[in-house]
Amino acid sequence: MISACSFVLLKSNSQEVSPDRLFSDTGFIFNVVPELRNQEKIILVNKLHPGTIKEISSHLENDTLFIALVVTGNLARRDTILLTDEERKTIKKELRLLPKEKWQNGFPANVQIIKRDTIERIFSDKNRGWKYYYAAYGDKFYSFSKPIFLKERNLCIFYYDYACGGLCGYGLLGIYKKEGDEWKLLYTISQWVS
Repeated sequence: MISACSFVLLKSNSQEVSPDRLFSDTGFIFNVVPELRNQEKIILVNKLHPGTIKEISSHLENDTLFIALVVTGNLARRDTILLTDEERKTIKKELRLLPKEKWQNGFPANVQIIKRDTIERIFSDKNRGWKYYYAAYGDKFYSFSKPIFLKERNLCIFYYDYACGGLCGYGLLGIYKKEGDEWKLLYTISQWVS
């Protein structure tokens, strides 16, 4: 049996967020990617891969967001989120900006920014690849989208991933809800594991 439920977002306000606020102890990114709290060194790619941007856009460009299928025992459920006109405009504007957005300065000292083209050069060279990356940088690298805050900054659409080897990685596009000072995953729109 498949059931659907609708969740209507009432108001959208996309706002700029500084990197230091995103990574502070109570910041957004540490709430949604808690494993980062204990890492001495975080390698962050300065912008998303074009294929990732295309994938994110394919999930967010419609009037209705379809949430990943959830199967519990004999019950399968796919939730949907209906967007207001204002939310659609905000999301479409943010999606148009994604290819141009780059993480730059203002991060805590343990965050090292690496350019996307540097990553591309390392992994397109058959003599370098992961062996070179591990020796030069560490065990993994992360990519984050700019958070799209909605409903007076109480909901957020956010994508993050990390790569840690040829068959090692994870990515999640989700909708997060603010509960007190914490951000909790409300819905998974898309997820992958390697």
